[in-house]
Amino acid sequence: MELHRVLGACGGWRIGGTLECMTSLRSFFLLIALAAAVTLSPAPAQAQYSLVWQDEFDGTSVDPARWEFQVGTGCPSLCGWGNNELQYYRAENATVAGGLLTITARQQSFGGKAYTSARLRSKGLADFTYGKIEMRAKLPIGRGLWPAFWMLPTNSPYGNWPVSGEIDIMEYLGQQPSQVFGTLHYGNPNQIYSSSSTSLPSGTFNDDFHTFGIEWEPNRIRWLLDDVQFACKSNWISSAAGYPAPFDQPFHMLLNLAVGGNLPGAPDGSTVFPQEYVIDWVRVWQKPVDSSSILFDGMDHANPFGNGWFVFNGGGGGSIAANADLPPQDGCGSSLEVGYGGPSGYIGGFGRTFPIDLSGKTNFEFWIKPDAAQSYTLEINLQEDDNGDNSTDEEFQYNFVVSSTGPGAIAGGGWQKVSIPLASFVDDNNVFPGGNGVLDPIPTLKGGNGQLISIVMAIISQGGGNQTFRTDFWNFRNASVVSVPDDAEVPRLLGAAAPNPFSASTTLRFTLMHDEDYAVTIHDLAGRRIRNLAAGRGTVGERTVSWDGRTDTGLRAAPGVYMVRLRRGSGVEVRKIVLQR
Repeated sequence: MELHRVLGACGGWRIGGTLECMTSLRSFFLLIALAAAVTLSPAPAQAQYSLVWQDEFDGTSVDPARWEFQVGTGCPSLCGWGNNELQYYRAENATVAGGLLTITARQQSFGGKAYTSARLRSKGLADFTYGKIEMRAKLPIGRGLWPAFWMLPTNSPYGNWPVSGEIDIMEYLGQQPSQVFGTLHYGNPNQIYSSSSTSLPSGTFNDDFHTFGIEWEPNRIRWLLDDVQFACKSNWISSAAGYPAPFDQPFHMLLNLAVGGNLPGAPDGSTVFPQEYVIDWVRVWQKPVDSSSILFDGMDHANPFGNGWFVFNGGGGGSIAANADLPPQDGCGSSLEVGYGGPSGYIGGFGRTFPIDLSGKTNFEFWIKPDAAQSYTLEINLQEDDNGDNSTDEEFQYNFVVSSTGPGAIAGGGWQKVSIPLASFVDDNNVFPGGNGVLDPIPTLKGGNGQLISIVMAIISQGGGNQTFRTDFWNFRNASVVSVPDDAEVPRLLGAAAPNPFSASTTLRFTLMHDEDYAVTIHDLAGRRIRNLAAGRGTVGERTVSWDGRTDTGLRAAPGVYMVRLRRGSGVEVRKIVLQR
């Protein structure tokens, strides 16, 4: 069956060369669902992880093709291994049997130390940039014991520790046996660390095996315990290179069981030796890396003002703060809560200074969740350097309208992802009259005349009152090419809902091929419209809206099958979704 979109008085479709004007929405949806199933190519699936490296410890000794031992006390260059540790590392303290690697800490005098243990690393044998990196292990117990599963840079291209970074996948203190930590170390010249922890609801990590891991991507690192995320970091800095340095280089893995040191302190009379750190397996998965985007801010900081953010007031006033409300995708710890109020007109705004290279990027993207019954314009200003001195010389502006009908974002429409072409920003000489009149935020080292310095959003109220919203994950992406399978008869611009089926909330993606009017609505199988999700006029690029399973009246929709309808100026598409109880 050949399917063509047509524009006609009845908004119909041409099927097999005949124009059919639908007499009811029910027959419309049944016919469209059938036609789509036959002729439209499925949306491309998200890249999945593939296993690229593993050690199941099935042999009788540590595999020298996978691991090397670090022996001794760290002297003379790093005595106490940089942490005032009390043990002497020996290869003899690591054994493999029964499919397990066991690192044993002993109260044993050797090499001038009162304790022995083992430390292994994969440097030069298994080095990775990005991926899902996991270990299944059972941990020791007792004061002064400090097992870890962590990563260090293989080549340290940005300089010595901490400039080139450290990723602690799992750290644990034996005197706190139900809690583990995940930490990033970076900074120059002083160390900066960002740490999170999680605890078992009952029992200890000495009772049974658990899986500890990270998902490391170019713009964020997530920490997992038993495949459940407990932390996420997307903000770090490097004085040696631009973001996402230093976490954009090959790192290798380390396994060790320290005794004593700065973090746990020394063992005492309550600590029973020997103690064992038992590892079942270590595995590494990877997937294709999306190098098309660069993050300006993921908002995962408790104090925005300590991370380059600022506010200013006009005819009204307000401020910003961290908020736990996260978008359905890309959220990483917290979002940015924006709250202003005042009379009609310019009331204030906020922004962040974070110099960044936008070479090859075409779109500015962000998530926004505006509260209902409000109307205002966000003047989005990109401020760039234009003479290589890393200060603002010119500003480019885009007016983004938020209201009950958009077109920028729908007030009360939940989390929405926005993509604005950089070409849509216009030169604004009111504040910064200098520059060359061209938005070209490329550093001088790459042949440009200066990078992006700040993003500033001024709030213009339409009618006064409050202007309150959450926003998250500001990034720039190369969105100049929309990929369509070669064998697709028509491009599928309404992506699959995720998750589907769903019970709490599902996310719907759609693409506008050019500036055009659009509407996204939810219908039951009788063709009745039960929810208006988004509508307005949008610019080219990808958008995302969420449905929480509720109708326009706020009531929970009954479990069952529903249809998502995307209407654009060039046609209509329909997707089936399933709401579970």
